[in-house]
Amino acid sequence: MAKAVKAALVLLPLLGLTNLLNMLDAPLEKSPLKFALWSYSTHLLSSTQGLILAFLYCFRNGEFKCILQIWKTGY
Repeated sequence: MAKAVKAALVLLPLLGLTNLLNMLDAPLEKSPLKFALWSYSTHLLSSTQGLILAFLYCFRNGEFKCILQIWKTGY
């Protein structure tokens, strides 16, 4: 149960922030700099969600590190 709560506490801000930025109206009438910041941050977060989740849950996993170490040493 504690692992599920920990996972939810990590996932909710990560996924929620991206969805929140996507739901906001694009600042089209404001300065080009504000639109560029909004656009790049939205696309960056949307594009890297999978990589961030893979790093948090797969690449930091002890079993994965063990397999990677075996692969590095050449079996």
